[in-house]
Amino acid sequence: MNPTVLAALIGAGAVAVTAISGFIASVRVARLATTNASNTLQLALTEQQRERVWERRAEVYVDVVEYVHRRLRARQSLHEPAVLTAVGGTGIVPPVDYGAAEWFAFDARLRVFAADSVLKEFSAALKADIAAREAIDRQDPGTAQAMRAAVEADAALHASIRAELAGLAGAPFGMP
Repeated sequence: MNPTVLAALIGAGAVAVTAISGFIASVRVARLATTNASNTLQLALTEQQRERVWERRAEVYVDVVEYVHRRLRARQSLHEPAVLTAVGGTGIVPPVDYGAAEWFAFDARLRVFAADSVLKEFSAALKADIAAREAIDRQDPGTAQAMRAAVEADAALHASIRAELAGLAGAPFGMP
């Protein structure tokens, strides 16, 4: 074989091998870049979701604290209306009276966004409030004890909310 043709074939083969190697490397780099971009986008979306969940959870906890505070004032006014009036209150404070639609919306947001520990404490505080109101209505001798139990249940709910919000920066809904 002619040495020039042989050199041309060797050169063409080397060019072909280099071109194929370059193409394969380009494909690998493109795949890696696409994967990295996808991962970065997913991380950004996850962080945005965490922020939205944190904001919604904080909003529902503020609503819970407001609800509990109004319920406490209403309970106190039923039990000791003269004391509240003497310290600058308005006497009887109307109970928190959500309409059915408002209550279901509040309850739904609470169940979606609140942690299980907060839901458990909310349920206990609600039961204690009902027991205290019933004791007040019946003029039961154990009213003071029922009132204390309701206040303690409210305090446990507040503590649970504070603990949840303090740890919330980590991972809402068990997200990594």
